[in-house]
Parts: sequence; C-alpha cells; structure tokens
Amino acid sequence: MTEEQDLRAASDFTWSDLDEQLVKLVSRARDVRQGVREGLYGPDQGPEALHAHLVAHRRALDLLEAYLAELGNIRAGLELRVAAAQAAIEDAETDAVVEGSPWSQEFMSAQERNARLRGESLEQRVQQRREERRLAEVRMAHEYVRVLHRGLEGSRNDLVQRIKLVTLTSALERG
Repeated sequence: MTEEQDLRAASDFTWSDLDEQLVKLVSRARDVRQGVREGLYGPDQGPEALHAHLVAHRRALDLLEAYLAELGNIRAGLELRVAAAQAAIEDAETDAVVEGSPWSQEFMSAQERNARLRGESLEQRVQQRREERRLAEVRMAHEYVRVLHRGLEGSRNDLVQRIKLVTLTSALERG
C-alpha cells in the first residue's frame, strides 16, 4: 500500500464498523513502526544509507501523525456520543417522573423511585455503556499509536545523532 493510499484508508471511517477500523489503524501503525526498524542498525552504514533511513522515518512519522489525528477525531466523536447518551438517560428519567402518578410516588421509597427511573432509562443506559466501551477502546488505540510515534521520534533523533557522528568522523579523517 502506498503512503497516499494509507492516508486515504485512515480517513475512510464509519461508525458501524468501528472495531474493524480500529484494528486496521492500529495494525497499520504497528506495521509502519516495524517497517522502519529493518536494516536500521547496521554498523558500517554510510551517510547516504543513514539519510535514506532518516527520510523513511519522516514518512513513517507523517503516517503515524495521520493515524493519531484520525483516532483523535474518532475519540472526539465518541465523546459527543457518550454525552448525548447521558442526556438521553436524563431525558428518559425526566419523562418517567413527569408521566408518573404523583399519588403512587408518595407511597414509594427513594430506592423504589430510583429503581423505577433506572428501569425507564434502561435502553439508554445500555447505549451509553456501549458508547463508553467504544470510547475506551479508541483511547487505548490512540495511546498505543502515540507510544509508537514517540518511539519512532526517539529513533529518528538517534539517527540524526548518528549522521552527525559519521559526518564528524569522516571530516576528522580527511582533515
């Protein structure tokens, strides 16, 4: 898959297949990170080879940043959905109180009233829990890709230092 296809695939998102999309994003991010490692630590690499690795690191970092942005957008959307689900619970409970007979509530304990309200909003509570679970999964995926990105950035910094060292060593050998 080319870099452009990879970026386009990251933005092809639908709520109905969120789990599948998360698996794809995380596995692509892991593949990007592992792909950059191959051949990186050869002891006798010259400046040209090291520069090629540096360019590969930049491409990989760009992809990981795109994945982080996509996961951030998904997370923000899910946070809105969780808030909407909470509002739906509150609305269902308010409707249950308004529609309930005032006479019957007089003879109910607080625990019975709360149980009745929870029963009236059960469907909305199930939906909220589902959205919260999805949000937790997206947060975990975002954190995983962020760690991959941070690791790759550290590796890139090491590579820059190696390039400087090789350049300095070759300058000292010539001088």
